[in-house]
Amino acid sequence: MHVLREKDAAATKTHYVLLFSLLMVVALSLFVRGRFGDGFAAVAEFSSSVLLFYLISFNLRSLRRVRAACFVILFCLFSLASLGIYSYHTGFMSETLVLQQRKDDPTIDAPQERPPIPAQDQSGAFMWRVRGVGFFNDPNDFAQTLVMSLPILWWFYRKGAWIRNLIFVGMPGAIIGYCVTLTNSRGALLGIASLMFFGIRNALGTVRTFTLLGVGAVGAMVVGATGGRGFSSKEESAEGRIDAWYEGFQMLKSSPIFGVGYGNFTEHHHLTAHNSLVLCFAEVGLLGCFLWISLLVTGYIAVGRVAQHAPLGSEERLAGSILLASFVGYLTCAWFLSRTDRPG
Repeated sequence: MHVLREKDAAATKTHYVLLFSLLMVVALSLFVRGRFGDGFAAVAEFSSSVLLFYLISFNLRSLRRVRAACFVILFCLFSLASLGIYSYHTGFMSETLVLQQRKDDPTIDAPQERPPIPAQDQSGAFMWRVRGVGFFNDPNDFAQTLVMSLPILWWFYRKGAWIRNLIFVGMPGAIIGYCVTLTNSRGALLGIASLMFFGIRNALGTVRTFTLLGVGAVGAMVVGATGGRGFSSKEESAEGRIDAWYEGFQMLKSSPIFGVGYGNFTEHHHLTAHNSLVLCFAEVGLLGCFLWISLLVTGYIAVGRVAQHAPLGSEERLAGSILLASFVGYLTCAWFLSRTDRPG
């Protein structure tokens, strides 16, 4: 009631209009095809994201609340990451927390039974991918959310306090980063690279930064952080994604305004898009894609203004920079994941 009376929500009227309009397009994308039951079901599903946005914008109206919410999120994800690492190395709850994925190599004989401890599997037949629980059950989704949480650690940094920084920034960052490598998510590795690029480019310069990222990418493949998969378009998984992107453009071509219908991508192709932008314009057309991108742009501009124009050294400027970095990590990972309506 306070928010409605004082009109001091964290979001602007533009955000609410865009989000409500996107909700209507989600419904219309199915209504225009005569699938009214599916349309109402899609509204019910998408409404969870809308409700979450309203709850956040109504309650996180001060920097103190924003910081507290970020700390809770960071603590929960750090706990999940630590448990995932423990599960990978000990076998504790491994059937829940570690995905066993068969490699596409018929020349390797796979064990008849699931090895009890993933870290000790020497068969070479499986790719073991740490994951979370609930809607983090997919390793890629879990990795994306971990990447988004990394910038929050910078809130604990204090200049000159080496021991404090090692305990509260370095060690948690290393644990979360190691868990990201255990997810074997290539998109998440690129997300970390994007955070590093925007974080250190001003200090090292563009050329040195790209050189460092190139060395890091080679190192990640050497230590097996990609699960033995390369970044080449000829690799089978990557080739399948490119095919899915092509099919997404064909869906857009067949129905440019409202798309093929919310949630209907896999009715036209056996794989999901693995790209949030492609998934968006394929399912809800150019109209829905325009609204979705508008939400991203307005959000990016909002946090970018705080990060750029708040007083130097202020808590507001630090918060803006942290949220902006997290946003960049999300956008990078979203390019390789089908997460148009869910921010992680």
